[in-house]
Amino acid sequence: MLEFSGATIFATRFYAAIASAQSVGASLKQAKVMMKSAFLDDAKLPECVARKGVDVDKLVLVTNALETRSFHRLQVLPVDGATRRTN
Repeated sequence: MLEFSGATIFATRFYAAIASAQSVGASLKQAKVMMKSAFLDDAKLPECVARKGVDVDKLVLVTNALETRSFHRLQVLPVDGATRRTN
């Protein structure tokens, strides 16, 4: 079982990575690195157990809003510096 400080470090990094649309596998790796860098080498690091056929390195729980929405692009024209909408 993780100590409280180790659990806090893990949760902070893991969920920050999940929230930034990274895969579960990448998030877990980042959290483990943070735990090790906090001198918790002797802590029992969490392990990921997934159902057969689930690739945690490809499993993304949230998506980036900027990638999923259709926005009008703004183009700055160098001649007069005016900003105009383009589709």
